[in-house]
Amino acid sequence: MPVIGEELVQEIWTRLAGRVSRERIRRVAIEVAREYQDAKVTAFLPIFIQRQTLERLRHSAE
Repeated sequence: MPVIGEELVQEIWTRLAGRVSRERIRRVAIEVAREYQDAKVTAFLPIFIQRQTLERLRHSAE
């Protein structure tokens, strides 16, 4: 499972204009990353994790 770095958290936090806490972003990103723990190809996982985390949080922030 990829490590959820501060850069990823900061990028999502910025895109959401600070409406969601960094801790919540980190928790959701970890949940998303767990869904990919058995992925054979991992090159694009950070992108997938970022997109899905952002999507989930946008829906919950509305």
